[in-house]
Amino acid sequence: MRTLLLLAALLSAAVSCTRKPAVSAVDTMARATVHERLFLIYRKEGRMDEMKREYEKSFDSLARYARRAGLPPPVTNSYEEFAAKIEMSERGLDVRWKKK
Repeated sequence: MRTLLLLAALLSAAVSCTRKPAVSAVDTMARATVHERLFLIYRKEGRMDEMKREYEKSFDSLARYARRAGLPPPVTNSYEEFAAKIEMSERGLDVRWKKK
């Protein structure tokens, strides 16, 4: 629960910073990262509706970033593929909720 509150606070901070045009791409990627981590937490807890919502929000943020950067839109993955990619990118990080 404490982790969810911390991630919610980080998301709130990322949303409030998007008004600064010089850092909007960084904030968009930070927002995607927060949604990806919430996706993993909800997946582990079996909260499928919340997991699906965070999946969509993450891809929305990634698509927004790609549009601004002139890149092709992100490739949509299955939930399992998406989770595997996130977990691979977090390999070596000390993620406390994964230890429970």
